[in-house]
Amino acid sequence: MREIKFRVWNEGLKRMFYTDKYTTVWCGGKEASVNTSDGQIPGTFIPMQLTGLKDKNGKDGYHKDMIVNSSRNGGNPHVLEWSDKLGTWVGKYGKLEYVLATELHECEFVGNIYEDKNT
Repeated sequence: MREIKFRVWNEGLKRMFYTDKYTTVWCGGKEASVNTSDGQIPGTFIPMQLTGLKDKNGKDGYHKDMIVNSSRNGGNPHVLEWSDKLGTWVGKYGKLEYVLATELHECEFVGNIYEDKNT
């Protein structure tokens, strides 16, 4: 069985919160609160689910992570997203989408679209 975990990006604080480090993350739309040892932090959060995919180094991939794949687009970062059209997780760069399951041995997760503004 796959582990269900989320992380959430707080727009106001520009900070990522991981649900395995905090007691509760409550999301209703984009409004949420995170319970920490210092109390409750309210704000606007963007939730991202753990995908169950691991890169070539064994690192977990979350929705909206950036992927570097040496055989795709000259090694430029792609974004890990769900494709309704293909029914699977894909690497997306512009309009290009490719199924990750067949190429994970070549992929490396190198950040996410919120903390790394080079995308």
